[in-house]
Amino acid sequence: MNPQRFNTIQQSFATHHQRMSFQALIAAFLHADGNPRPEHAPLKSPSAFSRFLNHYDWNARAIIRAIRTAFPRAALGGVRQRRGRRPVLEVIVDLTSLEKTGVFPNLEIHQLNEKIGLHLVVLYVLVGVHRFLWSLAVWRGKHTISPTQLALRLLARLPRGWLERFSVRVLADSGFDSDAFIEGVHDLGLHGVIGSRVNRCIGGERCLADLRCKGTEVQFRSCRTPVFVSWFKLKRARGEFVWRYVISTRAADGETIKRWGRRRWRIEGFFKTLKSRFGWDQFGQRTARGAWRFITLGLLAFTLSFWTALFTVTDWTLLDWGVAARLAADDLVPEVQVLEARRTLERLKPILEARGIAC
Repeated sequence: MNPQRFNTIQQSFATHHQRMSFQALIAAFLHADGNPRPEHAPLKSPSAFSRFLNHYDWNARAIIRAIRTAFPRAALGGVRQRRGRRPVLEVIVDLTSLEKTGVFPNLEIHQLNEKIGLHLVVLYVLVGVHRFLWSLAVWRGKHTISPTQLALRLLARLPRGWLERFSVRVLADSGFDSDAFIEGVHDLGLHGVIGSRVNRCIGGERCLADLRCKGTEVQFRSCRTPVFVSWFKLKRARGEFVWRYVISTRAADGETIKRWGRRRWRIEGFFKTLKSRFGWDQFGQRTARGAWRFITLGLLAFTLSFWTALFTVTDWTLLDWGVAARLAADDLVPEVQVLEARRTLERLKPILEARGIAC
C-alpha cells in the first residue's frame, strides 16, 4: 500500500485529533511486539485511545475497502493471463479463536473446542506471493448458524471476476468435513480440497482407513458429491506422526491431492503472525465496536508490513516481520516516529548529561 493510499485512509477521519490517534495506534501496532495496547503508546493517553476506538464516529469499513481495493490491483493484476489453463487462486477457510477471559457483555464470547473467546470464520486468499485475509464472520454460539454455513456464505460472496479469471481452489481442514460443506463448495463451482476424518463411511462397513490406493474415487454414504482421497503423515509438535486424510472434489492423482492438502497449513503461520506480532487477540475493549476497530487496525498493520516486505524482501524464508513493520512505520508515520524519538531523548537527557554527553 503506497503512501498516497494510506493518506486517503487518514482523510476519512473528520478531525486532526482523530487522525493523530489513528497514526499513534498504527505506530503502536507497527512496533510488531505483539502487545499494541493503548497504555504502551506514548503519544496518547489510554482514555484518548478508548474514546477513539469505542465512541468517536469514524468508519472502519473505509479501511477495509481501501485494503480490498489495493489487494486485487497489486496481486491479481500481477498475474499474467496466458492461453490454456487458468492460474490458481487459493482460498483457505479456517475457524480461529481469539481467546478472552473476563466479562464482555457486549461481545459474542462463547466456548468452542475448550477455548473461550471470539471465534471467527475467515477466508484467507493466496495468489503467487500475495496473501490477504479477504473476509471474516463471527460464530455466535450454539443454536445459531454453523461455521460451515458461515464459510459457504463468505465463499458465495467472492468477486465474480475472480471466478472468471482464476481457477479457485478452496482449502479447509477437517473441521469443515461435512456433507453440507462439500456439496456447497461443489455447487458454487469451486474446487474443494478438505481434510477428512479417518472414520468417514464410504459404503458398507468400510471407512477411509480401509483404502489402499491414493487417488481413489469414493462416495460418502450421505453425500451426493463424489470425492477423491489421499493421505499423508503429519509430524506433531511432540515428534510423533499421525495420518491425515484429505479429499478433493476434482479428480487428481494421490500425490497431487496430498500436495494440495499440505498447503492449507499456510494459514497457521498467518494467524501466528497476526497474534504474536500484531496483537490481534490483545483487544481489551468491552464493546463490539471497539473490538472490531482494534481487529481492523491490526489487520491494516499486517497489510502495511506485508506490502513493505513485498518490495524489500528477496528471500521470503528470511522474512523478519519486525523489520518489515519498522520500515512501514518509517515510511507511513514518520511524524509519530520523530515524536517518540524526541520523548525518549527528553527522558534520557538527565542521564546523558550526568555522564557528560551533550544532547
